Order: sequence, then structure tokens, then C-alpha cells
Amino acid sequence: MEPQSIRLKDKVAIVTGAAQGIGRAIAMRLASEGAKLAIADIDIEGATRTAEEIKKTGAVAIAVKLDVSRLQDATDAADRVERELGPIDILVNNAGWDIVEPFVDSAPETWDKIIAINYRGVLNCCKAIAPRMQ
Repeated sequence: MEPQSIRLKDKVAIVTGAAQGIGRAIAMRLASEGAKLAIADIDIEGATRTAEEIKKTGAVAIAVKLDVSRLQDATDAADRVERELGPIDILVNNAGWDIVEPFVDSAPETWDKIIAINYRGVLNCCKAIAPRMQ
């Protein structure tokens, strides 16, 4: 089965945190619009399942292990995506993490993890990918 639309035909998209949830839904939609997808996630098994599901629709997808809290991981992921899919056209900084608990019960280690993923993760991916998109 061919992707439903060709609006994004041959555009290369990397979606972070795309193994499940909102990221997975974003990746599926981009694939339905004709994009080639890099399913980037720290959960490589989940990313692989999502990529395989996308490929069943006739779209192109690869799973890429990515810990967004590490700049070198973001750079390595971008290198691999460009080698395997071509120049990156779309970056979706979707990866995120939180723990539901009252702030007064939270610990600095939790804050550090939230900042590393939700804030620095976006910076790392933009730093690794935005110059390639210019």
C-alpha cells in the first residue's frame, strides 16, 4: 500500500521519542504524507516496532537509537539518518519525560533528568541537525 499523500514526498523527517505515544502518531502521520522517517528513541526496540509498522504501509522508515540528553548521540543519529535516508528536512523534537509527583516531594536528581531530556534534549537535537537543514 502506498502512503496516502505525497505532500511530503521524499522529505526526510526525524522524530524524537517516536517509539510510542504522540511521537509515534506524528511519525505515522508524516509517513502517510510521503516522508521518509527516522524513528529516534532511547527505546530502540520500540523504535524498531514503529519503523516496521510504518514500512508495512509502503513508506520508508528506520529506527535510530537516540538519547537526546547527549549531544554526541544526536550528532551520531543525524549522521546515520543522512547516510541512510538523505539530508534531513524535518526535525520534530518530541522526546520528553516527567514524573507525576508533588513538587515538594521531588528531588534535584529528578529536576536534572527533566532538564536533560526536555530542555537540553531539544538544544542537542537542534545543535546537531539545524546546521544541516540550512
